[in-house]
Amino acid sequence: MLPLLLAGSLTRDHRVVPGTRMTQLGGAPWHGGLAVAAADRVIVTAMAGPWCRAFLLPALWGSGVRWRGGESDADTVFAHQQRAGGRQLALRSRALPLPTATAIAALGSEAADTVAILSPLHPADLEPTLARALAEAGAFVALDLQGWLRSRDSSGFVRWEPHPLTEVVLGTSIVKLSEREFRVLVPEREIEPAVRRFAGERGLEVLVTRGAGGAIAATPTQAEAFVAPRPVEADATGAGDIFLAAYTLARTGGSGLAAALRHAGRTVAQRLDARRAHRPTVRSGGSTCSRSASNAIRAAPTPPRSPPQDRSRPRSRRISRCWSAARPSWRCAPRRRSACSSRFATREGARLGAAGEPR
Repeated sequence: MLPLLLAGSLTRDHRVVPGTRMTQLGGAPWHGGLAVAAADRVIVTAMAGPWCRAFLLPALWGSGVRWRGGESDADTVFAHQQRAGGRQLALRSRALPLPTATAIAALGSEAADTVAILSPLHPADLEPTLARALAEAGAFVALDLQGWLRSRDSSGFVRWEPHPLTEVVLGTSIVKLSEREFRVLVPEREIEPAVRRFAGERGLEVLVTRGAGGAIAATPTQAEAFVAPRPVEADATGAGDIFLAAYTLARTGGSGLAAALRHAGRTVAQRLDARRAHRPTVRSGGSTCSRSASNAIRAAPTPPRSPPQDRSRPRSRRISRCWSAARPSWRCAPRRRSACSSRFATREGARLGAAGEPR
């Protein structure tokens, strides 16, 4: 299997549903990377802020995914609010853009044999010339167009608007859009003929995901449709990122359109099933952590005790067992906070690699 490079944003996501506020690990490289972590070599290149460096990167490392990126003073933070009309997305802050030179350096000596998946979440996430630069280095490039079709209003809420794509898609072999994003570009009633025509006009392979409606894949010469075997009942955030990663690996592995669509659909179903099995149920410190994370912490072996101390001095407060996946309840001595965070993130990352991410 070819090495896989995922470029985009690593995010801190606040999900607000009635009665609950959760902070979760997120970003397209996070969802896609964990979905294909069993591949030989999976590399994530992204800018990581302080929170992501403390919690998300150790979880990636624990799952066997490597990170080759840069550091940013701020994290990319999204707020997800579930309302009657669907999910509303707001961009609260953003990390620095990923330099093209950093992404090229992440390829190392394997550039000519690498599959690169670019998934920007906003227009300032990646440089417009990144896809062409990776293709010139010899990589096979797939691009998720969602970030290039988004804009941010004065209140921080995300809107979808058309964007010139001529420069952005240069060098790409596969482009992916959701049905909502595709209709921003091509506002036609019948979507399947429109996807076929769009692929022919652009000379690209086009993948359009339709949620519970499945997906459509088209090249300039053929097209296939995939119908999801059952409705999506779990939180489907990141499902499109998982679908694109699995579909691209299948296509580069020699699968046809129909086989690649079926493989991607199975992968998404497996990941969402794992997510539902580890859905958030435990409240802690005003936020929520997953039941599996709480159980993993309780079942973790107790670290060896330190040598006897002078009892005449005040004893340090004992470490609390009440944690949140996003923010531990700091009831331990200040000098032990860093070690506690590192142990938790490493243990949680190993669990996520086998059971699914907490988003």
